[in-house]
Amino acid sequence: GMHRSGTSVLCGLLVTGLGYSVGRPNKLLDTKPENPLGYFERKDVVWPSDTMLKKEVGGWNGDVVAFDNDAAIGGGKLLEYGMARSALAFLNDSAEKPWVLKDPRMCVLLPTWLHHVKGRPAVVFTFRDPLEVAASLSKRTLYKRTDMTKWLGLWIDYNMLAVKHSAGLCRVITR
Repeated sequence: GMHRSGTSVLCGLLVTGLGYSVGRPNKLLDTKPENPLGYFERKDVVWPSDTMLKKEVGGWNGDVVAFDNDAAIGGGKLLEYGMARSALAFLNDSAEKPWVLKDPRMCVLLPTWLHHVKGRPAVVFTFRDPLEVAASLSKRTLYKRTDMTKWLGLWIDYNMLAVKHSAGLCRVITR
């Protein structure tokens, strides 16, 4: 789901309650005051994903609909990042199953990553009210000057892309 949609809570439940693997703790983003229990996001996924989005569409909060997954796959863009190779090794390691990969950017980049993953994973999609997401993003110090309409539009884009890119996969939707 979109950033600030409860993806960290959902992933935390899958990891701590059901035993899903996210890999070694040193591979995860550090906690922050706005997410003291952790993000459960792998650095070797976030960094390459953020970098691709910054180069192609201005970042995770840019014109994400314009990101061209086909060009990224055809150009081997993901594999340009050594960190991505580490993440793919984890995702393709049968000893790590069941694994969970949590990154809101996957709403945009799922086809690019799936191209390099053996098998077809299930998608757990979390949905949060768009006004709550926009309000949560607006509270963050870095984005206080951003208009709520920007966040609402981005919420639409992320959710539309998540549905599009997960078509044909097993989907579980939570709220």
